Amino acid sequence: MPFTLSHPAAAVPLARGGLVLSALVVGSMSPDFLYFLCLSTQYQFGHTFIGVFVFDIPTGLTVGQNLQGFQNLEGF
Repeated sequence: MPFTLSHPAAAVPLARGGLVLSALVVGSMSPDFLYFLCLSTQYQFGHTFIGVFVFDIPTGLTVGQNLQGFQNLEGF
C-alpha cells in the first residue's frame, strides 16, 4: 500500500473476527515505523523477512504496550 495510514484500513475487517483492533493497527503499521524514525522512505528493512523478527515484532510490541498503558491512565 502506498500510504502508511491506509494499512489499518485493510486490517479493520479482521477485527470483526474477534482480533484486537489496536494490535491489528499497530502491527499493520510497524514495518513503516522505520520511515518515521529516519524521515526517509529509502529504508526497506521493515519489509524484509529478517526485519519482521528484528524490527517489526519488537517495535510493534513496544508501541502496542505503550498504547495500552496510555489508555489505562486516569482521565483517558
